[in-house]
Amino acid sequence: CLICGKEILGTERQNHMGKHIILSLHGIREENLIAAVSSSYPCGFCGSSMSNGACALSIRGGKAISTCREVYEFQIKAASKSTTAKACTNVPITCAL
Repeated sequence: CLICGKEILGTERQNHMGKHIILSLHGIREENLIAAVSSSYPCGFCGSSMSNGACALSIRGGKAISTCREVYEFQIKAASKSTTAKACTNVPITCAL
């Protein structure tokens, strides 16, 4: 994780980064971080700003396609379902605008 430095399995990164993003958005300070989550359009893969173009994202065939160096493959439909074990639904959505 580029935010806290922990080694996180691909299958757990969605929940992990989602936690960093939601805490940051609510102004809750985490201890011992090595980087901050961007306050402007944070990338769901790495927490950096998507507004600078380093982490472009698109959705094709139900998959998230990203230029982020921390990208991992997942199906949007499956990842958008909240479960007890995986409560976070940190998935990209299609902008209606």
